[in-house]
Amino acid sequence: MSYSEPVGDSPLGLFYGENGLLYSKWAGGSAYRVRVWRVTDKGVEKVGEFASWHREPDFTSDKLGRPAIRVYEGGFDFALTLRPVLWTYIHGRFLRETRNGN
Repeated sequence: MSYSEPVGDSPLGLFYGENGLLYSKWAGGSAYRVRVWRVTDKGVEKVGEFASWHREPDFTSDKLGRPAIRVYEGGFDFALTLRPVLWTYIHGRFLRETRNGN
């Protein structure tokens, strides 16, 4: 099996996690990028791409133990208004956490 995708960012790391998820972290400008693929016997499928401004993303899990990625988003004055956003892997895709934490 092979997979390729052109990317203009600089690679920082690659690791294989739970549920057949392959994570990569990249740097470009003032943001970090995370790209995630699901690897199965049938092939490779991209399941997420996220940007984290001025702070490295956190690879974690939610309160139920599901894989999650916390990125930092902000407005024009990024450093002053960064807010964490949790993306959780549920039923084959990453879903953004709602305001009430679910």
